[in-house]
Amino acid sequence: MVISAARAAATLEDARFVRILDAVHRGGTVHVVFEWLPEARPLSEVLATDGPLDPMDAQRMITDAADAMAFAHAAGLSHLRLQPDTVLLTPEGQVKIFGLCVEAALHSTSATDPARADTRALGRVLHAALTAKWPEGEAFGLAAAPYENGAICTPRQVRAGVPDAVDAIVDRLLNAHPRVGTPLRTPAELAAELRQLPRARPAPGPGPAPDATGPMATVNHILAPFPDRDGSWKPSAATRGVQIGVIGLLVLGLVLLSWQIVRAVGSNGDADATPSTGPLQSIRIADLRDFDPHPAATARRTAIRFRSPWTATRTPCGAPTGTPPPPSASSRPGLVWCWTWAGCRPCARSS
Repeated sequence: MVISAARAAATLEDARFVRILDAVHRGGTVHVVFEWLPEARPLSEVLATDGPLDPMDAQRMITDAADAMAFAHAAGLSHLRLQPDTVLLTPEGQVKIFGLCVEAALHSTSATDPARADTRALGRVLHAALTAKWPEGEAFGLAAAPYENGAICTPRQVRAGVPDAVDAIVDRLLNAHPRVGTPLRTPAELAAELRQLPRARPAPGPGPAPDATGPMATVNHILAPFPDRDGSWKPSAATRGVQIGVIGLLVLGLVLLSWQIVRAVGSNGDADATPSTGPLQSIRIADLRDFDPHPAATARRTAIRFRSPWTATRTPCGAPTGTPPPPSASSRPGLVWCWTWAGCRPCARSS
């Protein structure tokens, strides 16, 4: 039976299972040769040594395991012995499931509903990964998980920081009457539910591992969605609050931008307006020195139209700077002179 199980498992091509390289019966003993993974560690050893996994790492691990078992069941194969000593983790965080079909054959394990049995086993493994406690009593170097009113306590009741969505999935896997939703009965159903959760970070590659306990990890846990009473998923209250805040900031920014544009357009219109000119005024020049005022006396250029005796008409003028009028200007009636900051010169026009 072990030989048949090993040969059946060897036909499954999936990197998430430890490959079976050979199986022989020699001298009354069955020998099964597995892929050599010297750096992979059983989950039981990781939990006993390092404590429970980060919730995002546990979610990624069980998602890979559920996908792998769904693929195996689609091929007509089952494990029936999924537990912390048959789920291995590589240093890169990849999942390797050991003993597909073979472990059940070695221990003569059977089930009337293999899919349901493997799905519940995945739930126990996920609970252990989150709490470092085994739901079926003390085993694998782990303490027994607590129960309340005949039902196993969910990971969130045992350990803080577990997202509501992941906690609800464990409840649906292990309890016959979960608080939310209906029980999950196949690895495919579990994989579909896990795909609705926020995507867990990928397995770390070469180089330093990212911080799994920093502020962003806490934010990810808080913003995780949680299930509604009908089993559907909706954003958490924190997520909705963040969304409303972002929308409010965007609206405020648009209002301020519109106000700045309107203000800028109004300022340009005022600057482009042509200044109005006052009426012509006649002034009397009693002395030639009155014709050379101090530069700060006025900020407007003025044209002086000389008329004998020393009667002038002042009007705005843009003539360039020149020299002051000669003393004999009174003998040259009809000649137009302009003064600016630096003095006067004859204009190009004359009456």
